[in-house]
Amino acid sequence: GMFLSARMRQPVASLVTGLLIWVTAVIVIPAAGNLLARGLVKLPPQDRVLEEAERAWDEAKANYDRARPHPGNWIISGGWSPGEPLLRAFEVWRAHDRVIQQYEDQQVDQVHLGQKIARISPAALLSEPLEEIAETGVFHYRDFVDEIRRYREALGQYVSGKFPFDPAIPLHDDPKVDQFLETMKLDFDSVPKFED
Repeated sequence: GMFLSARMRQPVASLVTGLLIWVTAVIVIPAAGNLLARGLVKLPPQDRVLEEAERAWDEAKANYDRARPHPGNWIISGGWSPGEPLLRAFEVWRAHDRVIQQYEDQQVDQVHLGQKIARISPAALLSEPLEEIAETGVFHYRDFVDEIRRYREALGQYVSGKFPFDPAIPLHDDPKVDQFLETMKLDFDSVPKFED
């Protein structure tokens, strides 16, 4: 402001020029960074990603059923129930999640690139350290998502380890099995806990 006031004869001109510089540095450049990032890192449409995830699910199910044929393998609830193999439920969800996770990672990469481009703006330079201090923003989000993925795997391994029957064979309507599952207790302290 002092430089502009010293260089310009009219105060109105220095005020307007300073305002234009501020708007460009604080609003235009960060917005342009986001637009450039969208142009450089192309994301597939979300419905196509979901179709690919469904296809990966179907392929994993077909591969499992081919490798471990069993008359009860036709059942699939969308998650898991005792009438279907636990191992197959894990495999189909992992295949589905791989596609979704790849898309999520591309989204984060796009935002990260936009931030890198916008670093020539003083507003962007200020927001990054503030996000680090407050543990928010894209960096914290990426760490949080990675932690969720690790926890999901740890919880899956825990459930597989505690499952008292063969996880590759579906359980059928056997009263003894139902009674055993009803009496089965898990120690809460032994269950893996999520920590952010």
